[in-house]
Amino acid sequence: MDADRIVVMEGGGIRDVGTHAELMENCDIYREIYVSQNKAGDFDEQ
Repeated sequence: MDADRIVVMEGGGIRDVGTHAELMENCDIYREIYVSQNKAGDFDEQ
């Protein structure tokens, strides 16, 4: 989340590049990965 730029790759190529906020808004793959990883963390805390 604190990186200046994040590169999202799919199928061996670059799918999108941007900040966390930009990718959350514009990149379905990034958003799905972010949400799935953070949901997993929620279960560990309970």
